[in-house]
Amino acid sequence: QPDQVKQMLGNLIAAEVDVDYWIQALNCGNVTIAMDGLVAVQRGYFATVLHTDQQQLRFQGPCNRARFMITSYRTELAGILSALYLLHALSDFTRNAITKKQYLFCDNAAAVIRANKPIDPGVTTCLTADYDLAKEIEVVKSRDVDLRMEWVKAHQDKLTFIELLPLEAQLNAKADADVTDFRMNTPPSLTPTANPLHFPLT
Repeated sequence: QPDQVKQMLGNLIAAEVDVDYWIQALNCGNVTIAMDGLVAVQRGYFATVLHTDQQQLRFQGPCNRARFMITSYRTELAGILSALYLLHALSDFTRNAITKKQYLFCDNAAAVIRANKPIDPGVTTCLTADYDLAKEIEVVKSRDVDLRMEWVKAHQDKLTFIELLPLEAQLNAKADADVTDFRMNTPPSLTPTANPLHFPLT
């Protein structure tokens, strides 16, 4: 919901987040971003982690959709879109453009392909799964946020100590833990609903 997203981003920026630090880190290429989605009891959730050597910025949210239509693919798209809007909010808040290409690691290959590939002209909502999120991702990317999605293998921490994993795999595991915790402790105001997910820029 628009109000939920505005509240989530506003709370992040207001909660003593050093926005100037993050803009500088993003423009220096020092930020690694990872996210994960989750479907449980026909409800969807996502979690995102922004990481530098000095700080982490982590947030979670619900993914709305009719229960019988919610998929892991949709929750991953929701996480990608939320990351795009967080970058946009940081840039807008500081009045500083993010000039360097950013990379986000996601463990859903289909979502990575969809988010990186423009929707073919003439394609309608009936021809693309979760068209509302896919189209919104394309719109935001075409403005002032240059974000490239990369695939990372999921659950690598199941067989290897997390400290021994590459950074993107460590952050994916962290996002997985965060989304599981958020699902178990979801604030009532952020409980997923059947309403479409939409993040207007204005």
